[in-house]
Amino acid sequence: MNMLAILPAILAASLTSCATYNTAPDGQSFVSSTASQSNNSRVASPIISSSIAELSDEEKELYHFIMKYRKDNGLPEIPMSKSLSLVAKLHVRDLEQNAVPAPYNFHSWSKNGPWQSVNYTPDHRYAKLMWNKPRELTKYKGNGFEIVYMNSGSATSRDAFSIWKASKLHNAVITNDQDWKRMQWKAIGLGIHGRYAAVWFGDENDPDT
Repeated sequence: MNMLAILPAILAASLTSCATYNTAPDGQSFVSSTASQSNNSRVASPIISSSIAELSDEEKELYHFIMKYRKDNGLPEIPMSKSLSLVAKLHVRDLEQNAVPAPYNFHSWSKNGPWQSVNYTPDHRYAKLMWNKPRELTKYKGNGFEIVYMNSGSATSRDAFSIWKASKLHNAVITNDQDWKRMQWKAIGLGIHGRYAAVWFGDENDPDT
């Protein structure tokens, strides 16, 4: 069973287990501060070194699939972003370790990490908290826009890309179509872990590219 989550449009002028993260994906320590976390509270922004965001072979393959597809559609290649890849890697690990409770979707973030938690509702009320994750977790200054794939077994680059390509809403994000025509992707990051795959698109250049 495949499950999808996506932010369908940019809004006007803007778009469980008890595991707790103490280390980054490669075992390095997070640089963070402790604070109360919820949709209605703010936390000090932790800056996590993007040096830990190297892509796995599976993630590199997903990047290749997306770039080839864009090229076939006459679209430019999107530069790989270490910052957005870090955000993607952190998020898929959070999703894998912390079940998202109903009625929230996969753009949610748990309270078990050095970030502000997000209970992402179907009405996109807290979209800005999701868009802000790159600024919250890295030195990236732009907004981040995410597509997420979930497979009940194990996520792969080929399966994730095939599902996104076949989905009208996901395909529009990848190809800057429909509501995304006015956006120009200048950075991209990818993460695959367990049952989840995520791609983050950015509208500003990443100085750590």
